[in-house]
Amino acid sequence: MHLFVLLVVVLAASAHAARKPADPEPNPTKWSQIRGTGTQISARGEIIPVWIINKHKELLRRDFTNGGWALEKDNVHHVGASFDESAWIVLGNSWKVQRGRGGLWTTVEDAPKLRQIAGRSYYEAIGVDNNEDIYHFIEEKWRKLPGKAVYAAIGIDGAIWVINREQSIFHWDWARNDWDVVEGKAVNVDVYNTHRVIVSNKDHDMFTWTGSNWKKEDAKCVQASITSNNIFCIRKKGAVDNEIYRN
Repeated sequence: MHLFVLLVVVLAASAHAARKPADPEPNPTKWSQIRGTGTQISARGEIIPVWIINKHKELLRRDFTNGGWALEKDNVHHVGASFDESAWIVLGNSWKVQRGRGGLWTTVEDAPKLRQIAGRSYYEAIGVDNNEDIYHFIEEKWRKLPGKAVYAAIGIDGAIWVINREQSIFHWDWARNDWDVVEGKAVNVDVYNTHRVIVSNKDHDMFTWTGSNWKKEDAKCVQASITSNNIFCIRKKGAVDNEIYRN
């Protein structure tokens, strides 16, 4: 009997620990909630399409005519927006890579099976696979970069940043063709350009790169995307349904 009671207590404690509390609501004077929910967001501007993936793995495009979201594609694992109104996606059932523009999607041949991707343009992208290898797509070819990462991003100027398994942050030095270590820890990253980068850490704290150091933002988000003027972020509300905000 005592063993049974102890087991119940342990299971209850474990369940409680697994249910992490929701993040606090952002300051309403600085952040506006966008209708809908999502698990990942990617944006490069206000007019250029903003993309989300929801809990049903549906890829949605922001519909500026009614302030809502329009369904673009089913069974999508990850999306990366580009500055030329294109986007890159990883499909959830086959891990195939596709790029799209104007509603037309094309499978990129000979692509590695990526789990995460980010786009610079219709012709350039960066991504990581399940082995944590880093791949750069340019001039219609995939080039493997040195090192390991679990998350990668590329800006409109070609700046590449990655996060590795130890949550360390790196950016690619084009002069040395190697990685430079950046102070701090994070679990994901998004890049608009060399001087405008955003990361979220394991506690959902957000930091933006000023060009020489990190500035802590006044909201908590599990993942964020940065544009020239705005930050779009996914705020943890429940186990699956996360709210979307923009500053």
